[in-house]
Amino acid sequence: MDLREMRYIIELAKTKHMTHAANNLYISQPALYKSIRKVESELDTTLFYKKGNELLPTDTGKIVIENSQNILKMATHMENAITATKNLNQGEVRIGFTSVVGTIYLPDLLVRFKEKYPNIQLRITNTTYHEVNTALHSGSLDLAVMTTPFPDTTLSGQPLVNFSM
Repeated sequence: MDLREMRYIIELAKTKHMTHAANNLYISQPALYKSIRKVESELDTTLFYKKGNELLPTDTGKIVIENSQNILKMATHMENAITATKNLNQGEVRIGFTSVVGTIYLPDLLVRFKEKYPNIQLRITNTTYHEVNTALHSGSLDLAVMTTPFPDTTLSGQPLVNFSM
């Protein structure tokens, strides 16, 4: 059973009519019927029974409906979180720095970053050059602020401040 089929089952339970559910889902009634029968076959059980003009969920159907609603809520939550992260509305950036560089230049950069991206959490680590380099390679840091020249050619860098003497 996939998310689409879960939506079908929930809509059928809500409307209690195959035709009404199909109309609300913008699919044909035979397509909805076939999809429900496919799920029932996969689960080897009946999800709905007919009572008068209505289709009502069986006890098993009620379990499937409740769990489908929970799964769809989680899927929606995940999609929203992914969208927010892609749009830089939430997330976390892990930054490492060495003492000299961090204490002089990082405060101003962090203030400007937080103004532009207020919902991004910053995790900041003050450590040694060697530990920053190791953390970058292991993936436990996203960014490092360090002095140049930076001898590790496997990483790329971007100057933040340039001094001319």
